[in-house]
Amino acid sequence: MLGDGKELAGTGVMTAGLLARQLTADLGGVRVLDLVVTDGGDGTDSDRADRANATITC
Repeated sequence: MLGDGKELAGTGVMTAGLLARQLTADLGGVRVLDLVVTDGGDGTDSDRADRANATITC
């Protein structure tokens, strides 16, 4: 999770079988929020993200 281009929180590489992780970050003053998914360093096959029930609380 990036806020104005700076990393605010992250999960590291997630693989099949891992439980979901909750991210929490202070978004005070952030103008642009990016939720970023990368290839995990092994190519783009089968890479995905699930942001079920994502919420932002002010």
